[in-house]
Amino acid sequence: MCCGRCADTPGSPDTFGHGTTGNARFWKKEVGELLQTAPKLAR
Repeated sequence: MCCGRCADTPGSPDTFGHGTTGNARFWKKEVGELLQTAPKLAR
């Protein structure tokens, strides 16, 4: 992926291993930014 990004969540008392990926508070901001920059579909 030439334009890919990686969101790294450091371990903390609030994280829980691989289960952290299922908790939107850790990646909600990045998805919102992605959706704002995504091309709009013509209807």
